[in-house]
Amino acid sequence: MKLFMSQYLDIASVKSFKAQRIDQKLMIVSALALPFYAKVSIICWVLAAILGLIFFLKDTRKIQFSISFPSILLPLLYLLLAAGLLWSSNLKMGGTIMEEKLTLVLLPIFFVLVPMEKVSKLFVKLAFVLGCMISCLLMEVIATSNFIDNGDQSIYFYTTFSSSFGHPTYISMYINLSLLFLLEFYLYQNFIKLKGVIFIVLNVLFILSLIQLSARTSQATTLLTYALALFYFSRYAQITFSKKVHLLSIIVFTLFTFVGSQKLYTRITSDVKPKEGFTSTSSRFVVWKEATLLLKDHWLMGAGTGDIKDVLMEGYEKNNFQYGLKHKLNPHNEFLQIWISVGIIGFLIYLLALLFPIWRFFFLPEFCLSLFPIIIFLNSLTESVLENQYGILFFSFFYVLFYQASSLKSGNNIQTDIR
Repeated sequence: MKLFMSQYLDIASVKSFKAQRIDQKLMIVSALALPFYAKVSIICWVLAAILGLIFFLKDTRKIQFSISFPSILLPLLYLLLAAGLLWSSNLKMGGTIMEEKLTLVLLPIFFVLVPMEKVSKLFVKLAFVLGCMISCLLMEVIATSNFIDNGDQSIYFYTTFSSSFGHPTYISMYINLSLLFLLEFYLYQNFIKLKGVIFIVLNVLFILSLIQLSARTSQATTLLTYALALFYFSRYAQITFSKKVHLLSIIVFTLFTFVGSQKLYTRITSDVKPKEGFTSTSSRFVVWKEATLLLKDHWLMGAGTGDIKDVLMEGYEKNNFQYGLKHKLNPHNEFLQIWISVGIIGFLIYLLALLFPIWRFFFLPEFCLSLFPIIIFLNSLTESVLENQYGILFFSFFYVLFYQASSLKSGNNIQTDIR
């Protein structure tokens, strides 16, 4: 490990890692584990918060931290979901939903107790990239092992390929953000000594995994955010002509491979026809229609935090949507999910939580501040991304890391002194 760090990180960075407090190191480890074993991440967050509290109680100095406007929106959304229990009849389901979304309010507290300076955040990014690399390699190994056993080529694609680590949409979002981190390391070269060959190898690995995951919205989002990142660097950073050509070629290569992969996936799975006449894509249009119809009765207050699945099933049954009933499909759109649950105020809070960072931080040096919510926003259009632990943990962790734990020189931050 020391040899790896000394080869790819400068000496000052290695010393900085050693100087990190143990609670900060736990946050870094949590980022490493998040893509392939999220339970470790949760344990790390809890331990880091406990240690952070101990350090805080032992420290007699005045501690200053900032709470940015975007990070306030997560606890606010959670409080609204809690209020939605008041008009829910299915309190058991409501309680389960509140438990799953607990990180919306806990992670902002954890990050207050655990200071994450610029160096700490860079190590978090590096750890997350390594975690995604591990998960991609493991998926390839597992798929190859299964292919050797049964010879089924479809094992290398979509849900079968990702079955050990979650739904393709969430893993694709992880990879999307990792590609942006890689781009940052490669172009800045002031913290990570990311050599060109390593950058290319990791890009190929991640793009190959995205092809195999076959999540179309995530693939389109990856292309868009990568192109925006390059546009940002072309205007505000000094990039050599050779690097511009190199990066542009990656975009073109990725575009053609994504298009080609869909044809390959269709050819391989053509003999497996949907028995009920619906595919993952076609069913979404029906679900969105059914969910939109529910807004006529629930647009203001929502059906209640615990009742959304019940009212959806009633709608499916009323309109004879048997496929939705059988698979208990959610709206496959996080905006509709929140709106039907707790009304238009919840919808507006979530919309603001994503749009405000895009507008506010687009021209700041850390471009991921704006591109991360774009990833969440676009995937929220075709998936209920916060209704699954893979999505809620990913969203909560990086949202708070970017907008609360960032040392932003912004008038929107609330400065607080303790002691």
